[in-house]
Amino acid sequence: MRRLLLILLSLIPLVAQAQDDYGLYMQEAGEASLLWRGRIDVGYDFLFNGTPYWESPDFRSGMIRYNGRDYFDVQINIDAYANQVLVRPQSRHQAMLLNRDEVEYFIIGDRKFVYPRRTYGKAVPDGFCEVLFDGRAKLLMQVTKTLREDPEGRRRSEAGYDGQYHYGIANIFIREVRYYYVSASGEVKQLRRRGDILKCYKDRKKEIRKYVSALEKGQYFNIGQYALRVLRYVEGAE
Repeated sequence: MRRLLLILLSLIPLVAQAQDDYGLYMQEAGEASLLWRGRIDVGYDFLFNGTPYWESPDFRSGMIRYNGRDYFDVQINIDAYANQVLVRPQSRHQAMLLNRDEVEYFIIGDRKFVYPRRTYGKAVPDGFCEVLFDGRAKLLMQVTKTLREDPEGRRRSEAGYDGQYHYGIANIFIREVRYYYVSASGEVKQLRRRGDILKCYKDRKKEIRKYVSALEKGQYFNIGQYALRVLRYVEGAE
């Protein structure tokens, strides 16, 4: 009995220290501690090429509007395979998965990201989008990742990732990009080809095509680049 009592007494400083560390952390985090009450990101327990993240595994500093509150100086990344936003404090490495239904928007550098299903419902497939143009109309870009088998390494170029590549690993994350046009009235349309954006401005189609063709000057704009030039021109942002 005496030995058990001694063991319990020896544990008191450790418990007190843990409580002090937790209290200090919560004090430092303040209201932002609400962000760290989600699920811990455990990552993926298999080998793969490419990356499940939007661009890379690197977190970048930004702000996020979550559950009606603004949080600043937060490390943010997007798991484009799981359609999740991950956050972590500046001084810590453990990332948390947020409830995406509570994510209104977040900003990394000069890039704004939104969860469009909050506003437009199922008109946009589940996942986050970068706002490429934000005027009366909007242009959204969605990046998703799918897991595929590629033991012979033939799909490396489809990963959209410049990180290290290991031959012989069967799994690879493939990058897929989609663009969406949102009209001033909130109607959502997926842009599958360059001409789709011109259909949104039929009365100015010829004029717009001539203008954008002059901008290309031998280069070729992809769907997103083309739609962005169209919207800038139509809304007087060029």
